[in-house]
Amino acid sequence: LGAALLGSIGLNMIFKKKHEDHIFLGFNMDHDGKKRNSGSLSDIQVEEDEMFQCEVSFGSSVKYVNSKSLKIADLENAFGSLMVYFDNAEISEERAIAKIDNAFGKMTLFVPKEWVTRVEVTKSFGNITEIGRPTGESGKVFIIKGESAFGQLEIQYI
Repeated sequence: LGAALLGSIGLNMIFKKKHEDHIFLGFNMDHDGKKRNSGSLSDIQVEEDEMFQCEVSFGSSVKYVNSKSLKIADLENAFGSLMVYFDNAEISEERAIAKIDNAFGKMTLFVPKEWVTRVEVTKSFGNITEIGRPTGESGKVFIIKGESAFGQLEIQYI
């Protein structure tokens, strides 16, 4: 019992609790009221900018992109789960780019089937799955580039 008590105290000293996160109106907020882009245990956010960034570490996050002029999406996932819905987004110019970095986690992208989609992702000990087929009716090009190491990238055409 004494060894367990000392071990518990030691681990509590090493791994101190961080401030708890609160979710207000779909945005993840710290105690000081500043908006954060990183995912918490369960995080749902709506993005309307032409450029946005999302980072998830050891958690899960769901993003809904409602941009009228999408240009760049920078998505990073490490040991977590990230789901991004592009179905309400519009590409303003001829193309938009999604830069991804997926390590030891699962990233799911929901892409409109009307977009011409080019997947330029390198994988290391992981897999890339495409569900459905893009029709490319709109002529807008969506480029997915980056890398997936020991993780799973799933692209679903909706």
